[in-house]
Amino acid sequence: MYVVALLVIPLAAVGWFSVREVDRNDRAAERAAEIADATSETSAASALLTPVEVERLGSLGMVTSDAGSAERRAFRALVDEVRPEVGRALGDLEVAMSQAESVNAASVEALRQSMAILATVRGRVDDGTATTSGVESAFEVVADQATDAIASSG
Repeated sequence: MYVVALLVIPLAAVGWFSVREVDRNDRAAERAAEIADATSETSAASALLTPVEVERLGSLGMVTSDAGSAERRAFRALVDEVRPEVGRALGDLEVAMSQAESVNAASVEALRQSMAILATVRGRVDDGTATTSGVESAFEVVADQATDAIASSG
């Protein structure tokens, strides 16, 4: 009987400690996944801020400069150069937000709506019907989405 007790007690203790260790490792893995999501979202949002500001300034330059002027052509070149970068950055942020467990669907939908607003304003900038307040508002919405993503993921 003593031999059985000498075998069973240590085995039970090892089993109990093993279960605790597995549980601790599971919690650590969950926290690591949360940190990875937050890092991905923060990186994507941060990568968006500078190109959005460059496109905003270029678009405002196009709106306020005379049609056919050298200034307008320079602003057009700037906008044409940065738009693909903004598009990629917006797409990356959308993917990061969609994959993050901590982000709700409403935030992803709000980003998509701000992307649609930006697309509308871009069309108006291109055809010469945009206003400075319209450009400012559209880009402010996008910049706010990025800063909100940074704030909420930290």
